[in-house]
Amino acid sequence: MLEGTLDGSAGVMVREGRMAHRQQSESPDGERCFSERRSEPRVVVDLSCRALVGRVPRRYRVLDWSCGGALIEHGGHPPPSAVHTILFDDGSNRGLHVLARTVWSSDERHAVCFLALNEGDRLEVAEGFDRMLAGRHHG
Repeated sequence: MLEGTLDGSAGVMVREGRMAHRQQSESPDGERCFSERRSEPRVVVDLSCRALVGRVPRRYRVLDWSCGGALIEHGGHPPPSAVHTILFDDGSNRGLHVLARTVWSSDERHAVCFLALNEGDRLEVAEGFDRMLAGRHHG
């Protein structure tokens, strides 16, 4: 079970959890079950992004994110099955480009982990999302 708190400055729900892998198993009645392990705190958001899958940009919605990855709604498009670039409009001139890999997917959503992030990159991701959230609440 995830515990959540409301971050008053941004007005968003911050959930403590783990996001690295989603493991699949079967329940006793034969249904698929998923359990998530998250390594970073996550923030519930509703932001648009584009993913470059090959040369084709696709529009998606980010449902929650952390500095290590994101939960994305792919709205009928198949989720990327390989490493791809996600482009976020963070309010800067160049935007925020993050290399990602799909960790798991369902009919409507998929989770990605961000790849090759050093501490400076992680800070840039966090600051980029702060700019996006500030723009939504003040713009």
